[in-house]
Amino acid sequence: MSENKALNTGILQGVGYKIDKWLGGLSGLLNWERGNQPRFSHKNTHQRLMKADLHSINCTDLITNIYDCIERNRSNAEPKERIPSKENWRFTRRQDRSPQNKSPEVNLERDIVGNAPSANTDWANQIPVASGLLRSNSDKGRHVDLAHKKGEREYELIELKVEANNLFYAAMEIFCYGLLYIHARAHRLDPGKSPLLNAETIQTIHLRVWAPPAFYDPDTTTLCHLEAGLSDALAKFAESKIRIHMDFRYRKFPKNAYEAHKCAALPEHIPELVDVEAIC
Repeated sequence: MSENKALNTGILQGVGYKIDKWLGGLSGLLNWERGNQPRFSHKNTHQRLMKADLHSINCTDLITNIYDCIERNRSNAEPKERIPSKENWRFTRRQDRSPQNKSPEVNLERDIVGNAPSANTDWANQIPVASGLLRSNSDKGRHVDLAHKKGEREYELIELKVEANNLFYAAMEIFCYGLLYIHARAHRLDPGKSPLLNAETIQTIHLRVWAPPAFYDPDTTTLCHLEAGLSDALAKFAESKIRIHMDFRYRKFPKNAYEAHKCAALPEHIPELVDVEAIC
């Protein structure tokens, strides 16, 4: 599935165009004209965004419009009251590897859930978020890369970026999954009784993008304004919908640990690698 289609099909049908339209309202950042595919994931869109003045960016409409898309799409489920997959939001580890899968992100994800501190209890990966929400075979490929239990009432949902896409696309991806989480909690869509969806215990969800240092420019001022705008709007929205705290942050892998693991993927690199660094 292409980048554009990934956030513009199934339960997220129409979301890509909502993101494009929001970008078009940022001082003409994107001359919005609906085409065959959304353009928000394009490299030049991210480059232009990083040159814009985002000091007082308002992301409320963006988040509301994405969530409204999810709600509208869910209303078209077949049948209307269908029960989604019990696998959605499961908190388990998948450590199987395929010799055919050369994805550096998938391999890093497996390395982390196998070797991070408290890996067997506090980490999960490839977490389905929307399987069967619309139809029996819909949205099976949507997964949160990693989830990390930070405390009894606190989890991180993490989007890994190693080679593909860009930082804005990564943010939109984990945002969509975060809003699907809110949708699941708001509508009590928990047939599998996932600990991630336990309304009595989970009070905080952190949305994170983890990427190598090379993804970040030396001057992160504009990216930090984007991070703050997205996080502030998300926190207000999550509180209003399901009364939890939810925030968003970019993080980067420590340079030495990342380079060492890239050269030789050894288990001893992982504890230092997952000690990610703030950029703002």
